[in-house]
Amino acid sequence: MESSQLFWQIQSVFITNIYLPIIIGFLVFSSVLVVLFALGFFRRYQLWKLGGVDHRLGHIATRLKTTFAVPLAHFRIWREAYPGSMHFLIFWGTTLLFLGKIVRLFSYPAGLTVPPQHIFLYASFVSEIGGVLIIIGGCLALYRR
Repeated sequence: MESSQLFWQIQSVFITNIYLPIIIGFLVFSSVLVVLFALGFFRRYQLWKLGGVDHRLGHIATRLKTTFAVPLAHFRIWREAYPGSMHFLIFWGTTLLFLGKIVRLFSYPAGLTVPPQHIFLYASFVSEIGGVLIIIGGCLALYRR
């Protein structure tokens, strides 16, 4: 028997006993978070209704630029180079690590007990890049503190 097939057969036991409860817990926890988000949004909406009318359609390009530049590019944090690069590396490293691992985590519920090799390799490579970015950002944080 080929070693990669044996590896994935052993992995299916691990996935069934370990990953499946984690996925079920994730789905339960996510539903609780959605309910809490809806309650919080409803409370915020009630507060918004107390305010006056405002013209929200002006400066759409500026609003969209700020909406994407602040959380994704850390636009405001980059005013200082050192903390900006530190936060940027940690954020995007975590994002890449999460995206790389989510492929493997949800491959079993989707029915892929043996994921296609090229997809798995790309996901693993993205995770490795994310891990390196987190380590660099963490070292910058440790040096700063």
